[in-house]
Amino acid sequence: MDVRSPKEIKESTIKTAIFSNYFDDNFTEKATKQSDKSKPVYLICRSGNRSSKAYKILQEKGFDLINVSGGYNQWKKEN
Repeated sequence: MDVRSPKEIKESTIKTAIFSNYFDDNFTEKATKQSDKSKPVYLICRSGNRSSKAYKILQEKGFDLINVSGGYNQWKKEN
C-alpha cells in the first residue's frame, strides 16, 4: 500500500500498489477497506516516515504489515 499523496503518485508509482493517502481524513477507513487481513501488507511512502505512522494505525486494526525501509526513494534505487 502506497500512502503517498496524489501529487507524489502522479510523479511515479509502483504498478501493483494500492493507494491510500495518509493525509486524507478517512485514511484509516479507506486503508482497512482496501486491504486483506489474511495477507501481509507492504507499506511504502516517500522516505519511510508516513508508512511508519500508517504501520502503527493499521497494526492496531489487526493487519500483518511490512514497512518498506527507506520508502519509495530506496525502492527506486534498488529497482
